[in-house]
Amino acid sequence: MKLLKIIVITFLSLSLLLGYSYTSSKNQLPDSILKEDSNADFFIMNSIVFINAENIDWIEKIELKKGDLLGKITKTNVKSNFKNWNATQLKKGTLIYQVIEQDNIVLVELENKFIPYLKYVEG
Repeated sequence: MKLLKIIVITFLSLSLLLGYSYTSSKNQLPDSILKEDSNADFFIMNSIVFINAENIDWIEKIELKKGDLLGKITKTNVKSNFKNWNATQLKKGTLIYQVIEQDNIVLVELENKFIPYLKYVEG
């Protein structure tokens, strides 16, 4: 019985520590991007950072086909405490579209033009 209590307490402690570590690292990513570049152009969708990829060579060379509407920006000029659909520069109401056959790129509609945003992968 005593061994069972120790195992349960250890498991719960590890779960809390791992959960806190995962949450805090996820929330620190937008802050660290802004620390490197205070003018960074990105938004958050499904707890993932998508950064402006307008000038990335390999993205310019591939054909991007607009898919379904994913959502729209709900808050702009955000500099901390990021939540889904918050953006650093995109205007409130900006529409975000899926790209067919590309999971790591989305299209943002700006003034009748589509701008690619790339899923930001840390590492």
